[in-house]
Amino acid sequence: QEDRKSFLFVEDTSGTPILDGRKPDVSFFPSSDTTQNQLNLVVVGELKKGKSAFQDASIGEAITWLYRVLKCQPLRSEVFGFLTDCIHMKFFHSKKVNGQIKTTATPLYAMDTAKHYFATLITSPLIDLGYSPVEFSWAGVVKLVPTKVLGSGATSDVFLCRDTLSIEYAVKNFKPNFENAYTTESKMLNLLKGVS
Repeated sequence: QEDRKSFLFVEDTSGTPILDGRKPDVSFFPSSDTTQNQLNLVVVGELKKGKSAFQDASIGEAITWLYRVLKCQPLRSEVFGFLTDCIHMKFFHSKKVNGQIKTTATPLYAMDTAKHYFATLITSPLIDLGYSPVEFSWAGVVKLVPTKVLGSGATSDVFLCRDTLSIEYAVKNFKPNFENAYTTESKMLNLLKGVS
């Protein structure tokens, strides 16, 4: 199996509502990605200055970005992020565990140490960062790329997708252990067709 390095592209998103209508300071995307939307965010970072850089409010904001990534990428189970004042750096890892999100944090590192951890983070294989590109295919021919999460429920997630001709589709992706729900849902919809 191919050991793909991240080769992440960094974007200043402090002025762009890229994540759930919000603006994280910096967002990292796969360099092969051309859409740069919230479904393709790999790592998210927050830049702060001054004495408040590592106070509870700033740490809470950095962790909130990770929660938003997991919300906007329902198929994803973990995400990494960081908080820095460009002198020190703190890293965060949020992971879904038994329906809950658990977050761990590193100690506060001086930049001499932090730069090594940061380099490892942004050059790790994408799969090690909890990221896997989401694509759907239809009839094994049409490739559909998700552009937005339309909804998420107990059994499935619904994505707005585009094909290579920019035609939009709604795609329902059933979660593990609920693949058979399609049959039940299809039968119910057919029963409802005759009800007015």
